[in-house]
Amino acid sequence: MNIRVILVSIIFLIALNMAGCFDSFKPEKKYVGISYTQAIEDTKPIILVFIVNWCTYCQRLLPKLEIINKSYSDKYNIVVIDCENRKYYKMKQQFSIKGYPTMYIVDPVKKTKTQFNVGHTNDMSYFSKALDNYLLYTRK
Repeated sequence: MNIRVILVSIIFLIALNMAGCFDSFKPEKKYVGISYTQAIEDTKPIILVFIVNWCTYCQRLLPKLEIINKSYSDKYNIVVIDCENRKYYKMKQQFSIKGYPTMYIVDPVKKTKTQFNVGHTNDMSYFSKALDNYLLYTRK
């Protein structure tokens, strides 16, 4: 009988872990890019992406952001905000985040924020062209 209780307890703990119940005890995940605090001190526009870990669209977007980061690190700063982390609650409210992923281009020089259609990230050449056009037409 004791073995049964132990096995059920172990299975229960494994299920809780798989459901993410112990995520608050894990260190914060490191995503591509830099912190928001670092980014706003720079003059480059910021690609600001709000995600949650359980979102499959967000998971598909992250590798694309790594590619963009390599190609555009001299033109843009990338910041990924994990909205499941409570320390970003106020920022999530400031940007009126209602769904995931949500992407903004924030210009620390002009003090503007423009929501960017995440659907454009499906085609990397279109995504790149949209980023180039932003710099061409709004950063004159």
